[in-house]
Amino acid sequence: MSTILLSKAMKVAMPPEQKLILLVLASHCTEAGEAWPTLAHLARQTGYSNLEIQTALLAFEATGLVKTTHYNGKGPGTPNRCRLDLGMLDALAEARP
Repeated sequence: MSTILLSKAMKVAMPPEQKLILLVLASHCTEAGEAWPTLAHLARQTGYSNLEIQTALLAFEATGLVKTTHYNGKGPGTPNRCRLDLGMLDALAEARP
């Protein structure tokens, strides 16, 4: 867990539902911004459904905040790799009103 990334994620202004998912994702990241949580794991930790998690991750990808590498075909429950764009995270954290 990177407390630096978690601290930056706390400063990002976004809807509360997305922010909780970002915070949980950041709590799983290495210092390089990489994490391998399953959708089910993120859903358990946030209380949101898999679909809500997927929707938030797609929104993060659309803004360039997250890049996801999908490992399809490796079996159910196989985690995807999520990488936070550290430059984008910094910019969003500093842009907070």
